[in-house]
Amino acid sequence: IQDALCIFEFEKLSYAKKIDSVAQLNILWEEICLKYGFENDEIEDWASKKHIYNAPCYYINYATAKLLALQFLERFINKPENAILELKEYIKFGSKLSKEKLYEKFNLNIPLSANAIENLNTNFDRVIKDFKNLKFNTNI
Repeated sequence: IQDALCIFEFEKLSYAKKIDSVAQLNILWEEICLKYGFENDEIEDWASKKHIYNAPCYYINYATAKLLALQFLERFINKPENAILELKEYIKFGSKLSKEKLYEKFNLNIPLSANAIENLNTNFDRVIKDFKNLKFNTNI
């Protein structure tokens, strides 16, 4: 999620500031990567991320999908059978409903909203720990 948010902010700021110099883009990329906690040796060249120039503002979809997946994972930990049925139903709707209507229908936090991020911050470690401790029923 962190990487997608980093790329999204880079895209947003590079367009907002109308940066057209590679040197300036490199500086902006490094500043944002450091802001998101990446170390200098972890920072890849922004130009190696083809989505940035082939499909601008697409990367944010990865963060959205991961946040939705974590919500379904939490439901799976609590009630596996119900969560699987809900997820199948969610997928079945595809593009028949807007994202907002899907979130409402399935009682999901809007990904990237303050509420979803706060919930992720407070529950993430517990959800992952609970998931690791699950005993899977292969009959589901």
